[in-house]
Amino acid sequence: MAHRKNKLSLGSVMLVFVLILQPYLSCSQKLLRDDHVDNAPKNSCKFDRIYSLGDATANTGNLAAKVPDNLFNKFPYGITLGKPTGRASNGLLMIDYFASTFGVPYLNPYEGGVEGANFDHGATFAVAGATALPVETLQAKGLPPHDETFDGWLATKGLHLHFATNSSLNVQLEWLASHLNQTCQSKEACQDLLKNSLFFVRDIGTKDYSYGLLWLEGAEWDALYPIVQNIAQAV
Repeated sequence: MAHRKNKLSLGSVMLVFVLILQPYLSCSQKLLRDDHVDNAPKNSCKFDRIYSLGDATANTGNLAAKVPDNLFNKFPYGITLGKPTGRASNGLLMIDYFASTFGVPYLNPYEGGVEGANFDHGATFAVAGATALPVETLQAKGLPPHDETFDGWLATKGLHLHFATNSSLNVQLEWLASHLNQTCQSKEACQDLLKNSLFFVRDIGTKDYSYGLLWLEGAEWDALYPIVQNIAQAV
């Protein structure tokens, strides 16, 4: 299978994660120390931006734009907020509480089609229902197609979910690369942009297994074993 060409080089991606981990680890250690000190300053870790990847636990509306009839666009989802927001929750998600803690506005979904969406403080690239492996890879291994065919098959089982998506982790990383390439005019500018940024990756990879378990219905579960290492490498 031909690999998609990313705009960011591998070296640039590794640099991004070094920039992510250094402030995050130092801040984590500082927060742990502050927890045991009376009158310690709160929110001593400062992040200016948050970038989120993953599936439903970090998705603030990307699926809602791509699949308007999905489950998370209907009550009781969003009921404590007065309306469904595309989140897989009756209200807010963990990523929203992270944003509140660090004084960052709730993240707009990058592909959510929100008019006038502002990405100055980050974005969420996560999509509910997303897999770690590209959908083409999963289908080549006999696992379900991520389209209306799979949604229709789930409906025959009484699961009217409507969240099959091809927005796997590699697609989300392409969106991130595109965003950074549009935002930063140079590698130095990106370094400056990301030095106080938090990257949040949550629960990606579970759908690779759960979709397969549903689709195979126990008859060919051995087909899932070979993809374990593939998923680990993708994440």
